This record gives sequence, C-alpha cells and structure tokens, in this order.
Amino acid sequence: MGKVYLTGGCFTTNSFPSSSVFAVDSRGGNGNKPVKKKNMLLKRYGHASQSLNGYIYVIGGFSHKDLPNEMPVTLASCERYSVLENTWNFVSTMTEARAFAASIVFENQYLYVFGGMHDFTVMRTIEKYDCMADKWVTVYF
Repeated sequence: MGKVYLTGGCFTTNSFPSSSVFAVDSRGGNGNKPVKKKNMLLKRYGHASQSLNGYIYVIGGFSHKDLPNEMPVTLASCERYSVLENTWNFVSTMTEARAFAASIVFENQYLYVFGGMHDFTVMRTIEKYDCMADKWVTVYF
C-alpha cells in the first residue's frame, strides 16, 4: 500500500480534458486529502497508467473535448512521472495511437498495452514498451 495517483480525466463542467495530477495516501496520511502534484505535459483522458520502478507511466488517451459530434484526437504519446522529483518527461511514442486500452507491468522492465480504441475503431493489437531501451514494439501472436 502507498499512494494512489489520479492523472488527467475530463471536466464534467465543460468537457475539456485535464492534465491535473493528485496523490492520495491510501494509509490515511494527510487525512486522505488529495495532494496536488505537477501537471502532466499533455491534457488527456481515457489513458492507461502504470507504476514501474519509481515512475508512473501515462500512455495514450484522448485529447479532444468529450462532446457529441466532436472529432476524436487519439494520442500515441507517453509520459513518465518521477515520484521522487515531481517531474514529467516524454518517453517514446507508441507505434499506434490508442485510448481506453488495458495495460500491465511485466518483469519490472516492460509495459504491455492491449487493445483500446483509435478514434472510433476498436483495436486488436498489443504493444510492448521496454523502459530500459525506451522503445515500443508491436507484439504479434
């Protein structure tokens, strides 16, 4: 147990994406109140996020307003947050832009991203990110 990080999302008042980041101590520290952290580099929602080796990786998502008839803008970009330094940096871009994808950490070195959506199209591809090499590759099965 430790801190839970809340990243991005979409404002219900105006449907704009957010770059906000908050941390909540799951052990009850700070009265369970969210603590504001440095904003992500891009506004996004529908992204995946994973914690790996002291960093939080934020992967893909959408960056358009969440309104009917709004053309989607799907992101391939990825960012990494240093928990110790409270800083964000871009890492390599995925080979395909995607939002609402599933993700896992594997062997303390790899992130896998499964499926999701590109604009309005459901995806059936898998990508693997190597955090040591800072490289994405498509996984074929």
